[in-house]
Amino acid sequence: MLTRTFVPLFVLGLFVSAGCGNQGTGGPQAQTGKSSGGVGVVDLDGVAKALGRDMTMESDAELKLAQLNEELTALQEALNKQFADKREELGEDLTDDDKRQLLVAKNKLEIQFRDKKLAAERKLMTHKQKLLEQFREETKPILKEIAAERGLSIVIPKDPMLLLTVTPEYDLTDAVVVQMQKLQSTKPATADATPAKPKRKQPAAETSSRD
Repeated sequence: MLTRTFVPLFVLGLFVSAGCGNQGTGGPQAQTGKSSGGVGVVDLDGVAKALGRDMTMESDAELKLAQLNEELTALQEALNKQFADKREELGEDLTDDDKRQLLVAKNKLEIQFRDKKLAAERKLMTHKQKLLEQFREETKPILKEIAAERGLSIVIPKDPMLLLTVTPEYDLTDAVVVQMQKLQSTKPATADATPAKPKRKQPAAETSSRD
């Protein structure tokens, strides 16, 4: 069955431009006194963790994983039944031709299951990517606002493998957390925004022949 994998959230895929549109009466440069055109960085993993969104997204992915595994288990049971019916149809005394038929049937069923499993893995990855994209889209308006206030034109993900040092004024992470916390505090409170993690079923056995 599918296994639980959740890669680091935001290594790639974020590129925000603060733009050069109107910003009040004098624009970001007039408001802050800073020259426009710098590059800021943001640690969206850190933002997600500070807001508890990493756990929310992980729980959501767990639910999707459980759903896909349940579908695969049902498929596996159906394929095992197909093979059992075929074996029963051929009777007890198997000829060489019967054995070849069983082997061909078994191989076809196993291929069918593997194809469905690969499709489920793609669905899970797509679902996770969608969760990350949704969170990124939520942060973009705030990033643009903060970047404009600091005279920055571009915001890129903070990647320790690429960035050796960052001047604090160019790191927007803490400011984004503060702004998003403010937004969260203005939303109506819910009893529990994080879905409960599902209980996992034991993986079913692979499609196999009966002796």
